[in-house]
Amino acid sequence: MLSVPAAAVPRLGDVSVLLRNHLRSAVHGRISNKVIPGVNPTSENLAQHFSQWLADRAMGGTGWGGACVRVSETETSWAEYAGGTA
Repeated sequence: MLSVPAAAVPRLGDVSVLLRNHLRSAVHGRISNKVIPGVNPTSENLAQHFSQWLADRAMGGTGWGGACVRVSETETSWAEYAGGTA
């Protein structure tokens, strides 16, 4: 599961639509290694990848550092990345 805390982005509506559409069209039901080449699909790396993906779309405008993205493997096992540029 991938989540972006509401407080992490100034235009939350844009994030949910963009990210949901991207996940459904490019990621859902596919093998992570093939969808995101060059990224070892650990929770840590996926959180960083999707934070960067949002930052590349300038979700917060000028000076925005990126979203805090959490990728959960289970309810008690997750990784979080806060920032934009890798």
